[in-house]
Amino acid sequence: MKKHLLHAAALAAALALSLAACSAAPSSTGESAPAGQSTSASSAAPQSQSAASSEDAEVLLYIGMGSSYAQYAASVPAPAQPDGVIAAIGELTGWDCTLAGPVEQGDGFVKVRFAQQSALFAGPPEPQKDEFHMYDAEQMCRTFLDSVARTLQANFSGKDGQPLEVYYLPESGSGDLILENIGLAIPPETPYAVS
Repeated sequence: MKKHLLHAAALAAALALSLAACSAAPSSTGESAPAGQSTSASSAAPQSQSAASSEDAEVLLYIGMGSSYAQYAASVPAPAQPDGVIAAIGELTGWDCTLAGPVEQGDGFVKVRFAQQSALFAGPPEPQKDEFHMYDAEQMCRTFLDSVARTLQANFSGKDGQPLEVYYLPESGSGDLILENIGLAIPPETPYAVS
């Protein structure tokens, strides 16, 4: 009887060790991830690409105007900065998002200055990407300003839980931002209100 109990205990121990080893082994399909983590396409990438992507931050880009936006995921150098997020909008849409200088960041606000060559002043590129086609100067300017403001507000915090305040300034950095082609003047002391 003692011999049978000893044999049963040894089998139970062997079974427990086998199960522990199996659960610790990586999945051969690569489809499962530890609890609390998600599997992404980059996790299946070769090591050299994974190392490069670990230096990126994931951000959300909002392209549209008013209350209608399409949302896109993008990668920017980590830690995410407004300049890099704005550049990602340009890469996605094909719009020239050249800044006149670095985005100024303060406590709950950013100040953005676009260069005269940017799509805000020069209009959409030729040819345009079909998905981001703009039909006139007003649509281009409003979509451009709304998309940048909404994207920055989605990715950066404002003060005391409020939305980030986005100020648009002219290339010189002083005075109103004037968009003559659509008859719009944005004062430098007023946060931009999405149209």
